[in-house]
Amino acid sequence: MLRIALLTCLSLFLSHTTLAQTEFSCGIDDSGINLMSSGSGYQFHGDGQYMAAHDTLKILVVFSRFPDDNVSKNGWPEDDDPDNYQDIIESVANNIDKNKDQNISSYFHQASLDSFVVIGEAVSVVADFTSDYYSSISPISGQGRYHYIKDVLTNKVDS
Repeated sequence: MLRIALLTCLSLFLSHTTLAQTEFSCGIDDSGINLMSSGSGYQFHGDGQYMAAHDTLKILVVFSRFPDDNVSKNGWPEDDDPDNYQDIIESVANNIDKNKDQNISSYFHQASLDSFVVIGEAVSVVADFTSDYYSSISPISGQGRYHYIKDVLTNKVDS
């Protein structure tokens, strides 16, 4: 079975709007909001993405596996947490090493030219039920994935 790494909240950054999906005319979106004006509340980037131009965002990164997962993957041993999973994000802004590979904080710090800080916490958890259990919940509609994420976040992360 494949291990599942949930990068909650980060998916908000990775799911973006492109110019091909949204019609823009001189910085005005479909609702008529002038994205270029200082009062619009949006920072318009030429590639069509909305993204905070500066500030700090705190996120939670969740690595999760099923209790019946018995496959060892590169960097993620069987029946254990991923190697160095805590290193994927910095917990405080003044610890960001811009030269650190495979680090969310470093990536956004570099990409924003030092004006956008992403910090947070990484946790590793084991789901309550097997992958077969979650797969059996409305397999056509994908509700099993919803229940899996909900169980992991409410029963493991919040506890």
